[in-house]
Amino acid sequence: MDESSRIKAPAVKRAAGIMKIVASATAPPTMSEISRALSLGKSTTHNILHTLEAVGWIDRSESGGYMPGASFLNLLHLQSGRQELVELSKPFLEELSSEFDLSVCMGTWEGNEVLIRAVARGAGGMKVSVEPGLALPFMTPAVGRAILLAVDPERREALVNGAKLPSFTERSITDSGEYLKEIALAEERGYAVDDEEYLRGVRAVAAPLILDGAPVGALWAVGFSLSMDDLRVGSAGEALVRATSLISRLAR
Repeated sequence: MDESSRIKAPAVKRAAGIMKIVASATAPPTMSEISRALSLGKSTTHNILHTLEAVGWIDRSESGGYMPGASFLNLLHLQSGRQELVELSKPFLEELSSEFDLSVCMGTWEGNEVLIRAVARGAGGMKVSVEPGLALPFMTPAVGRAILLAVDPERREALVNGAKLPSFTERSITDSGEYLKEIALAEERGYAVDDEEYLRGVRAVAAPLILDGAPVGALWAVGFSLSMDDLRVGSAGEALVRATSLISRLAR
């Protein structure tokens, strides 16, 4: 089976081809040039260009050609900023993991998930196994609440009330009112705590990562409950807040 036979939405493929031409061109290409380059009819090309322009992915230049639009450039900037945060976070993950002998992770907020981008593990004994590339549900207790504590209160309430809060363990908070109270407590501290709500026998503490004034992810430390008493959780939480604050400043 060739690639074209697997494509279920050819219009998306055509739009992607147009964006590739527009983004890589040395001068804004015209509709006719785009149509010829992709062997598309002018009517089809016009309709896709009109849609891309309506959503802000392309703009018309003074010459009448097409160039990348504000929405497309903002998306590239955001993705570039997130990758910068990943690289900036890595030394902090290593330092925090060494200091607290815990698994320390960095993840970015991707819609209904938090994608783990980097992990550091201390040199000591057994650690909670966490791997880069793993996607956690956004409402994973410590991570989701850490991100939400940095969200505008009105949007925060809408996100929580509009979600079906999952029950990972018998300690999971599934009532939206109680969940919002936990976020309020996290907001006071600057970090969120998971006390065996996601995995039995495991605690976690997390602080939000901010980019351009908005939360885009989190740093969190995770370990077995027997080795993470309240004092250690608090110390790790405060260290995470200091680290995320510095990372956010460096990323500006």
